[in-house]
Amino acid sequence: MLCATHRGWIHSIVGCMACIAIVTLGMPPDARARTQGGAGAQDPVRVLMQWSPQAQFAGFIMAYEKGFFRAAGLPAVKILWSKLGDKPINRLCAGEVEFATAWLATGILRRIEGLDPVNIGQYMQKSATMMVARAGRGIAKPEDLTGKVLLSWGGDFDSEFKMFLAAFHIKPKAVFPLSNSLAPMLQGAADASQAMYYNEYYSLLERGMRKADLVEFHYADAGLNFVGDGLFTTSRYRDEHPDICAAMNAAVIKGWAYAFAYEEETLDAVLRYAKANAIVTNKRHQRWMLRVVKDLITHRVGPDPAYWGQLHREDYDFIVDALKSQGHDVSKLSYETLYRPVPVK
Repeated sequence: MLCATHRGWIHSIVGCMACIAIVTLGMPPDARARTQGGAGAQDPVRVLMQWSPQAQFAGFIMAYEKGFFRAAGLPAVKILWSKLGDKPINRLCAGEVEFATAWLATGILRRIEGLDPVNIGQYMQKSATMMVARAGRGIAKPEDLTGKVLLSWGGDFDSEFKMFLAAFHIKPKAVFPLSNSLAPMLQGAADASQAMYYNEYYSLLERGMRKADLVEFHYADAGLNFVGDGLFTTSRYRDEHPDICAAMNAAVIKGWAYAFAYEEETLDAVLRYAKANAIVTNKRHQRWMLRVVKDLITHRVGPDPAYWGQLHREDYDFIVDALKSQGHDVSKLSYETLYRPVPVK
């Protein structure tokens, strides 16, 4: 039998536990998750961008700056940045981070190599890749690039470049690696270069070339829609933490909506992040980038954020067919195993 003192302690402990339960149930979801230690929401959630800070990632930056991650139940999100040569999907699948951004084609290529990334949000609905040529060199249509000196990124961007060449039966004189300096284009040593419309193309204009000096060939306009950035995690993490995946995607989409609605505030934030990471840029370039990215994200799906982040089967099929035509084994791929969004409850 328990003495009166022990019985008093037990009644006190039970009473305290009841109070804790009542207080916990009354907490917001994110605070409750931290208190209960559930769903890993109290642990750091790391998301790796595929490049350095710029308006291409404004949705993530503003989701963090405006507290959208915390409001969604993710109080400890860490945004990490890549450097030249990094492979975010490889780092994701190695367990270094919980989420990573990448082009859709990159995610598919990693699956071909045996890794297991899954796409939970396809933000960019349109390719921003283009070939930009110097005017005055007899280049008026893509076929005119035959016999010319071209610049290309190579690597994961190579499949898109090869598809462009094949689509227009282009046989270049030479193809050289594209460097960040764009010096061969500026100095006239190259006739045309692969470029992102929101980045390298504008860099050429910033460095003294005029729009009239350039001839533009946009891949998407030619029906070569290698859609861009999406949000990836691993199949295992998606199955073990569906609530975190849903919260991350919802917060990022909210961040994009805010970024487009409050351009000046967003640009100031982007420039702070760039400066903190020793990235040299300016507001004019970042404004151009943000506006182009808005078009890429709202393409076909419209201005309502409720429809953003979808991966359309035809975009997936197009890239898989392109990779197959280039000799990749796509027999084990499927839309259903790659695209695995988690509906917000």
